[in-house]
Amino acid sequence: MSYLSTTIQEALAQWCHPDEFIADEKSHVEFKKFAEQRLEKMWNVVNETLSNSNYLLGENFSACDAYLFMLLCWQYELPTTPEKWQVIDSYFWKIRKRPSVLRTLEAEGVPEWWSDKL
Repeated sequence: MSYLSTTIQEALAQWCHPDEFIADEKSHVEFKKFAEQRLEKMWNVVNETLSNSNYLLGENFSACDAYLFMLLCWQYELPTTPEKWQVIDSYFWKIRKRPSVLRTLEAEGVPEWWSDKL
């Protein structure tokens, strides 16, 4: 959980909100590019981890998987989407189809921007 919150979420926040990290708007493009490069390395780690088990911490769904799902939703907003990593992409859609996730997304009114992929 710590890795997700202090590395992946931080880099996603830097990409999505560079203005909260750097005042100079001219630097935002480079700043976002650096965040993307960092994320590439992090997603490679996650992809490798998920290639050895069904869920992030093994064979059982955990809070880490729910958190990772949220982060992957954010990553779909970036130019390099999780589809690049086949294991991560399959994992995302497996989690997305869980009844509890479906109920949560509906309750929160999250738009189904991914519906064309189901």
